[in-house]
Amino acid sequence: QTNQLGSIRATVNYTGRVQGLVLGGRLIKLLSLSLFGFVKNLSDGTVELVVEGTSKGVIGMVEKV
Repeated sequence: QTNQLGSIRATVNYTGRVQGLVLGGRLIKLLSLSLFGFVKNLSDGTVELVVEGTSKGVIGMVEKV
């Protein structure tokens, strides 16, 4: 999704063995890329990542996770 300010938002759901997914260090990277977002454990056992910022930053973050 793209908003009026030119930033985009991506929502990604991870399935499978997500408890071993290492996001901590990557989430700190969000701050250095001027990205905003959150990670949420869902009731069905999946993990949802929502990230918003520049298209380059968001795409880079999603590709690295």
